[in-house]
Amino acid sequence: MNKDHKQLTRQNEPELKEDEVSGLVLGCSDYKEADGIIRLLTREDRLLSVYARGIQKEKSKNRRLALPFSKVRLSYLPQYSNSLLYLSRGSCEDYAHHINDDLINQSICFVIRDLITEDTLYKGLYQNVYHLWQSFNKNRKREGYLFSCLIASNLIKTMGIEPNFDGCVICGRTDHLVSLSREEGGLICSECKRDDLLLVPVIRLRKLRALFKARQENVPVLHQNFEYDLADFLFLCSWIEYHNDRSYPSIRFLETIQSMEQKKNRRDKKDQKN
Repeated sequence: MNKDHKQLTRQNEPELKEDEVSGLVLGCSDYKEADGIIRLLTREDRLLSVYARGIQKEKSKNRRLALPFSKVRLSYLPQYSNSLLYLSRGSCEDYAHHINDDLINQSICFVIRDLITEDTLYKGLYQNVYHLWQSFNKNRKREGYLFSCLIASNLIKTMGIEPNFDGCVICGRTDHLVSLSREEGGLICSECKRDDLLLVPVIRLRKLRALFKARQENVPVLHQNFEYDLADFLFLCSWIEYHNDRSYPSIRFLETIQSMEQKKNRRDKKDQKN
């Protein structure tokens, strides 16, 4: 086949049109020897799997598109996309790389990544995850803990395992509420409390209740009136694990980090006294 005939053949071939999608990179799993599957949370609060050929190669121009905590715009070829989108090219619009500087912040984000599935998607999830990343990227821990707890509470509601905060789940009384039981599914009053249940401070019961009762537009009010922490987030994670009868390695790792931090803080306080 001569050169002119090749050019004429290419001119007669239909042009492959690309579609675009924007979203947050939750992670990328290895596929075959050098390929990968990018897990993307879109602006429309959908989960997409994007097949990225050769993305594990060091010289791949698309490697930057697979970094967790990235906001990307991807072009794909719909002709080759069935259950997976077939990545053509893309661009990174934002990258919250400072999350990697703090092990606790990073681990919280990975826990949330693991909790997000097709069955836990809700309206506003994309915005909440993006705000969480921005908060931790700028080391605004208080704000980051708020959004991590907000996401966890919304996932719990979506799963249909929301705690009962309207009164004691055993007798129904609305006063003298002193504990929150995973086994019973909600608040427990002083009369019904078992000896093995820990007393929960009123302020903590109030801030946890506020998480589940607040709407998206009430987030500034939550931030103003309550301060959430790692213990609150881990409690919500334990609620998910208990009611779904499932264990997450990422949660175990975060608990280990918390335990190490607590031991370090106790040693520091002891050294200061001495």
